[in-house]
This record gives sequence, structure tokens and C-alpha cells, in this order.
Amino acid sequence: MNKYGNIIELFGLPGSGKSTLAALVASELDGEGIHYDNCLFRFMGRPKLIKAIFKIYAMVKQLTINPGRFFRQLKMIVDTQQNSFKDLIRLIVEYFFLMNLIREARQRNKKIILDEGIYHFLWSVCLDSQNCLDIESFLALSDKSDFIIVLSIDDETMCQRLLSRNYNNRRLDRYVSTNNITMIRKSNDIFDAISVYLNTANISKIFIDNSIASEKEQNSILIKNIITNLEQ
Repeated sequence: MNKYGNIIELFGLPGSGKSTLAALVASELDGEGIHYDNCLFRFMGRPKLIKAIFKIYAMVKQLTINPGRFFRQLKMIVDTQQNSFKDLIRLIVEYFFLMNLIREARQRNKKIILDEGIYHFLWSVCLDSQNCLDIESFLALSDKSDFIIVLSIDDETMCQRLLSRNYNNRRLDRYVSTNNITMIRKSNDIFDAISVYLNTANISKIFIDNSIASEKEQNSILIKNIITNLEQ
């Protein structure tokens, strides 16, 4: 394994181009053993029962590996006081599924590009919460990505992209479609707080502005070169 590790995360707000860039870069680097993993879409088209079995298995596995840490992680998520019980359960399942994914990738020495890693989870769990997670305390308990690519985007472009993709089952997409300024600002504030943390923390990262659609190919080449250089 190279000195930067195997888990590369693209972190940005919905609409910032994470999935698009991750898929582009991974398709070009697949022959070099780099794989793209999207936690949301990896089970698309499969029966709900199959999805549930995989996710329950991931939770049980994390529980058996380290029960003490499992319940501390669980308590921190519950203590955020989500606005709905449904969101709380979804976030708990997504978190432990992500932890299992990262752990397995490391065990198999598998290099992956995540578009929904631990920093995206931090943003997601704080969005509809009464209490935001303490970033450092939560990360101390979590399996983290090794290299972070932070994608910024201006508000106008983000709103245009979210409206055009019509994902009304996702929270920020709904807030944009209903012009919920309060929640859009909260989303931006959470992203900014995590970005400030990343900028000052001793973490391998790079910041890229992905607001201009015409620069998508240029940015994918930039990210590809960054990842290639990490391997050297």
C-alpha cells in the first residue's frame, strides 16, 4: 500500500459533481486497480430484501468486531436528535455500511474512490439534526478516508444542477426545489465547517472548484493525475 493509503474520497455538496468525477476517474484508472464505489447506487435494481440483508450484515459485522466502539458510534449518531426516526435509522445503517466498506477495502488492499465517504456522512447527519456532531470526536471513532478531494461549487450552479436532476427523494434536492433558504444555508454552513476542519487538520487533501461544467474533463484529468502521483 502506498503512503497515502487506499481510500480516496471526493467530498462536496450534492450537485458538486462528486459522482460524475469519481466515475470518470475510476473508469480511466480501472486497469490500475482503482475502483469507484457509490454507497447509494451500488444496490440499484436489486430487490429491497437483498439490500436489507447486505446492510444488516454490515452492521452485525461491525458490532462483532468491536462492540464497545459500535455502541459509542451509535450513541453519537442518536444524540444528534434527527428530525425524523426514519432519517435516524437510515443514517445509522448508512454509517455502519460505510465503515464496513472501508474496513474491507483496507483488509483486501483494495483502492477505491468514494463519492459518499465519512465527510459526506458528517454533512448528512448534521443537516436535519438538532445537535451537530463534534467533528474531531466522531472522526476519532470512525474509519476514515486517506486522501480527500474537496469539491466546491457556487450556490447558483448547485441549485441549477439539483433542479435538473430531479432527485426529490434526497433532502437537499427537496429543499432546493421548495426554495427552503434556511436549510440551504444550513447545508452550506455545515459544508464550510467541515472544509475549514479539513483545511487546518493534518490530513492529505486538495481543494478543487467544480462550478463550471465545461471544466469537468479538465478536473477529471487533474484528479486522475493526483491519484496516479499518490501511487508513486
